[in-house]
Amino acid sequence: MSQFATKLRAHAEAEFGAANPVADRYDSQVTAALAAADPGALAALDPGRDQELFVAGRAAWQVLAGAASAGAFTADLRYAAAPFEVSYYVATWMLAHRAH
Repeated sequence: MSQFATKLRAHAEAEFGAANPVADRYDSQVTAALAAADPGALAALDPGRDQELFVAGRAAWQVLAGAASAGAFTADLRYAAAPFEVSYYVATWMLAHRAH
C-alpha cells in the first residue's frame, strides 16, 4: 500500500483568487492520474512546470510511477482540493489481486 499526501501551488504567479489555466490543467492531470492509479500519467508530468507552478511533490510521484509501473493497482483518491489556491492530494494505491 502506498499512501501519501502532497501539495502543489496551483495558481502560481496569479493574483489570489485568479484562475491560472496552466495550473488548472496540471492539477487535472494529477487528479486523474492519482484517481486512476496511472503510473504512466504520473511519469508524464512535465518537470519544466515545477518552478513555474511551485510544484512540490512531482519527484515523489515519479518514484511512485516507477515503483508502480510493473503492476496493476487500484486507487482510492481520498482527497483532492485546493483551499487557498494550493492543491492537496491524498491517495491510496493498492496492488490489485490477480486471479490465478
